Amino acid sequence: MIATSDQISLGRSGLNIVAGGNRSSERQMGIGFDADNPEKYRRAKEWVEVVKALWTENVVDYDGEFYTLLDCQSSPKPIQGVPRMICAATSEIGLEFVAQQLDGVMFEGTTDERVIELGQRTRRIAEANDKPDLQSLCIFMVVPGETDADAARRVELYSQAKDTVALDNMAREFGMRSAALDPTSNTADLKRWAETMALSTGTIHGSPATLAERLADLSDKAELDSLIFIMPDFVTDLQVLGEEVLPLLEANGYGTRLQGALPPLVRS
Repeated sequence: MIATSDQISLGRSGLNIVAGGNRSSERQMGIGFDADNPEKYRRAKEWVEVVKALWTENVVDYDGEFYTLLDCQSSPKPIQGVPRMICAATSEIGLEFVAQQLDGVMFEGTTDERVIELGQRTRRIAEANDKPDLQSLCIFMVVPGETDADAARRVELYSQAKDTVALDNMAREFGMRSAALDPTSNTADLKRWAETMALSTGTIHGSPATLAERLADLSDKAELDSLIFIMPDFVTDLQVLGEEVLPLLEANGYGTRLQGALPPLVRS
């Protein structure tokens, strides 16, 4: 599928590796509630090794802890050889896996301080693994308003209407109630998220100028390479983001850095 997508897109496909997360879904797939982070990332490491081999070799034999291949072939091949791969990780072992195997890490901070800590920790782990070009991609829920007060009122309105039962169920599905927490991951913050707000933990709100200022500040302090945006209103909010917030960032050089983080377009 990825190879076909890469052919169609002329070399602009990428892949997000999900090592685990929703423990109810993991149990449905036979992984179970007892699979800890080391086991999940050992499995993910093998999976990445297998697909890289299938993308670049004509015939693949592989004998691992989780996967066994004999005389295995895959065609067509991606145009770009091995498409860029990222993984959402915040734990120490997850970031080590990304630095050793992939091209970038995606994360969502629960606070500004958490974004900065994750970004700086990612950079430190990348350097320790001799991976200076490892990309840091941070997800932000952007809630714009004409003024800071308008944006704050929107956040409060959404929070008043939150579905506490659904949020509690989501936290339970991600293992917060049933599994030991890794203190270096974001999992421990799910309880605060479920109890405090209806929006994403990575929410920032304000006027276009305030949003641009906060995003620029976090980008610098956390040494981010790319910003990923989600928003409550994918029509109006996206228009504000594209027409008012991003031009302010681009005027200060952030657009150039973002473009540099994108995969190149490969033409035949």
